[in-house]
Amino acid sequence: MMAARLKLCRPIVVTVLCLMVGVPVVSSQVPFVPELYDVVAAYKETEPVKLPKLDKSVYQLLDDEYAYPPGFMPMPLDVVINKSKRRLSLMTRLGDEVGSFPVCSSRNRGQKRKKDDCKTPEGTFEIIGVYNSTDWTYKDTGQKAYGPFFVHLYTAPFFGIGIHGTNAPFSVPGRSSHGCVRMHNETITRVHKMLSKDSRVTILSDTIQDIVEGEGVRVDTEKGSRKPLRPSVKKKTPQQIAMREFHNR
Repeated sequence: MMAARLKLCRPIVVTVLCLMVGVPVVSSQVPFVPELYDVVAAYKETEPVKLPKLDKSVYQLLDDEYAYPPGFMPMPLDVVINKSKRRLSLMTRLGDEVGSFPVCSSRNRGQKRKKDDCKTPEGTFEIIGVYNSTDWTYKDTGQKAYGPFFVHLYTAPFFGIGIHGTNAPFSVPGRSSHGCVRMHNETITRVHKMLSKDSRVTILSDTIQDIVEGEGVRVDTEKGSRKPLRPSVKKKTPQQIAMREFHNR
């Protein structure tokens, strides 16, 4: 009985072993090829995969301290800047806010279109690097206006846009920068440690209401009308009225 079973299974065994060796399938009436005997004699069992041990000294060879070492799952924090609300938020990839700080963005509203238009670009940008900007000066003014750190953003085709400290802390929060995003020096010192090269910075667009008010126009959303903003006129004193009438004679 056993011999009959082996005789029936022989074609299947021959076919499987021939496929393992890579030789054409032979008939059951043909004796085994020599290569097949070598494979069967050398085969023992499949060994488990052995992974190399972690060598932490390799991590010190990374060029950038903000890059995550291999073998670790990163959980970077992203930055969301709301120009209209003058706020910077640190967000996880799961959508949780872990911090919110006041900022000062560009004096002009809207998307950046050209160089020196005093507008902060809108969109999602990568971080090129974080630099010590303590001794940086603004153009030819000689003023150290960038605070202790500068988070450089990739905002092509414009260069030099980033998040940094300031020498004018009274301007935060506000809208008075030339295009960068200002923060208090103690705030940027905390924030830059929580960022990495895997972080993304999203700068939200100005609202329509904020844009038109920045251009001197107020929009009535209910009526759909646009009215020019008139500066408030102070009531003149009697002495001023008398002097004006005197000069108009």
